[in-house]
Amino acid sequence: PPAPPDPLLASYRQLAQATREADVPALTQLAARADGVAYHAHLALARLLRDRGDRARANLHYAEALSRWADPEVRKEHATNLEQAGDVPGALTAWKQALPAAAAVEAIGRLAEAPVAAAAFRRARLHREALRVVEQDQRPAGILERARARAALRELAAATTDFAAYLRLLPDDRTARAEYARALERNGQLEAALGQYGRLGVDGQAGRGRVLEAQGRMTEAIAAFLASTDAEARWRGAVLLERQGNSARALEVYAQLAASGARVADEAALRAHLIHARAGRQAAADAFIPRLSPGLAWLAGAYTADWTTVGAQQPGPLPALEVANALAREYGLEWARIEVEVALRGAAPEQQVAIGQWFVSRGLYHRAVWIGMSLLPRLPTPEVYRLAYPRAFDELVREWAERYQVDPFLVWAVMREESHFQPEVMSWADARGLMQVIPSTGAWIAQRLGEAFVLEELFDPATSIRYGTWYLSNLLQVFQGNATLAIAAYNGGRGSVQRWMESPLYLDTVDLPGVAAFRETREYIGKVLASWLAYRWIYGELPPALPSGRR
Repeated sequence: PPAPPDPLLASYRQLAQATREADVPALTQLAARADGVAYHAHLALARLLRDRGDRARANLHYAEALSRWADPEVRKEHATNLEQAGDVPGALTAWKQALPAAAAVEAIGRLAEAPVAAAAFRRARLHREALRVVEQDQRPAGILERARARAALRELAAATTDFAAYLRLLPDDRTARAEYARALERNGQLEAALGQYGRLGVDGQAGRGRVLEAQGRMTEAIAAFLASTDAEARWRGAVLLERQGNSARALEVYAQLAASGARVADEAALRAHLIHARAGRQAAADAFIPRLSPGLAWLAGAYTADWTTVGAQQPGPLPALEVANALAREYGLEWARIEVEVALRGAAPEQQVAIGQWFVSRGLYHRAVWIGMSLLPRLPTPEVYRLAYPRAFDELVREWAERYQVDPFLVWAVMREESHFQPEVMSWADARGLMQVIPSTGAWIAQRLGEAFVLEELFDPATSIRYGTWYLSNLLQVFQGNATLAIAAYNGGRGSVQRWMESPLYLDTVDLPGVAAFRETREYIGKVLASWLAYRWIYGELPPALPSGRR
């Protein structure tokens, strides 16, 4: 860009001049700096040396630039230069990092053996591309990747055929055998799946438990689940024990899981607490309360807003932020952000707070959340809490929360856990935007609102917040104001929640995490409730009222 007059940008004027004049010594000197200028100087050197045919030195500068700011377009440049320099392994590594870009798909398909390319595409969730490159490959690795791609695409009959063919060639591959058993199970071939899980010994017990439960063989299913070393399987075994009325044995398993630190520890502690409390053993029930996350403690009626805090601290001064503001005025936000991201790498905690506040001021809320969450264990100040839980898109949230009669803090809590405030994010399930609305739900909401549905608008913050808030309001009406049930339905679907409420273990809302069949939904309930409580505490509101009853 043309040299700006702002005195804060003197080094950028030098950069502009050195770039125009292709002055390698000057650019080399600028590349030794510790700010955003160094990134641009390394990038200018990389391009200059590339154009002069010195690809080896160019690649060194590309690597230095990318270590400071991982720009996707620069990564593709680097990969292309590595390939043209004859460094195929290096190019493949760089292209894999550039996935899912179309250029990366084409390059990997051209440079790599088909099974290697398919594995790279699979890891990037490009299953259709993975299948394309190995569709005719008859080597063992190709057959395996074809089976995996077809399983991911739900072409289960073809997948099981490919897995069987692969295992005839390499019968000792236990990972592939477990995948084969799972594909058989998903395809409804339950007896065949049982046989394959049985060949895996203890590693197959979780799968055996699922199949046996699906067949209604509950006693055998419980035995298989409890014989597994997988915490999720043992959790399921304990739930089935409790359904059979064997609360004493279930309690033993719950207590073990609660002390294990596994992902199910929170839910297991809640079930143990409830079993003791409902049997009148209050002291034993209370012993599990410290193991509960804030969200589940609130559900259990044991929440206290005792968040760890230290006194407010003044954010540390950081000249880079003044430079970034000048860059934003002269060159735009992207140049400013690079300056700030480079400064973040060596910033002290107090300076990181200032950087996080700058991100909030520029609408880059997901970066503020990342800084806040990384700082909270060391520096739990009010300023850091507000970074970790920002009131993102404040005007939009307040407008639609008021219109649809939803607590704005609940909207922020859902948005935080759904997207971390990234407007362009898309999940593996095709959920899109800030509130992660899937296209079918978005079309239904648009119909209910009497407007045309435009798929691309799910990435628009205004549309995403409006649709997501309306949907929350709708779910709150369905579940008679019970926010916990609405939260669960936002993730797992209202039909699923209504089925879970028919479980014999569901006596009150507090039982929902114990009866929810989806692990993701169980965890989601705790996360969103914890964020909701955090938002209300940080911004001076009382905790929400507890839900009650089987509503």
